[in-house]
Amino acid sequence: MHQSRLIWLVVARAGAWAPAPPTRRRLAACQAEAGLDAASPMRRGLVGGAFAATLVEPARADDAFPGTAEDRRRAVAARIKELGVRAFAEPWPETRRNLLYAGGLKDAPPTRLAFSDYNHCDLTCMAPAVMDESNADGAVAGVSTSNKLGDSIRANSLADLGPGGSWATCMIGCASEPPRDVAHVQFKSRIAFKLVWTPGAQDSFRRFVLVDDEGVLLASGAPTGNDLPPLAERKKNFALVEGSKYARAATIFRWPDVYDPTFTVEEK
Repeated sequence: MHQSRLIWLVVARAGAWAPAPPTRRRLAACQAEAGLDAASPMRRGLVGGAFAATLVEPARADDAFPGTAEDRRRAVAARIKELGVRAFAEPWPETRRNLLYAGGLKDAPPTRLAFSDYNHCDLTCMAPAVMDESNADGAVAGVSTSNKLGDSIRANSLADLGPGGSWATCMIGCASEPPRDVAHVQFKSRIAFKLVWTPGAQDSFRRFVLVDDEGVLLASGAPTGNDLPPLAERKKNFALVEGSKYARAATIFRWPDVYDPTFTVEEK
């Protein structure tokens, strides 16, 4: 069906106007063509999809960070919500696989560092135009000037989250304002989420939070078992953000040290 006819059909079905008899006949024909007649099992799904297509606002260009794959970044946030907190309270290997999936990355040898050390914890969604940037000018301090990630990004990004690619980029430099890390400087991109290990009630650093580009809490995790990344790495991860907007969610709430299904967020 032509797009203009589908839009006309959706408006009519929304009750925006009552068509005259000749128009009603045309509407019935359009309904049958689209599978929206009363007898069609596709009716409810297609109507819902049509309304969703008209109501979802397309991502706007980001003037501050034009390398952001914004639709993909939004899809990551939606997937985190869809997975729910229990996905991040599994044994660490499974929790980590869920983090990769949430961020649109394959669980493969090239992504082995993602969320496994103190540094590779920025899930970044970048546009195709910037994937081959390499920090050649040395603008990101402490990072190689041949940080060529483009081929790995293309090969290991899950396509179902939309245009662009994903990578777990280095956090070094993220505590400044604006951030001077790989995501924001090399790729000129906002992060979809940052994993920050939290001190917890007993400085165990067994728990983490996921925060967005502004430091807003997206989710928390409390992996089970004893095969977490080394404690020194988890402490160093928190030290990279300490005092910045990215540390706030890790420190202002009374996070229990282990997974508690009855826990509700409460500020100190």
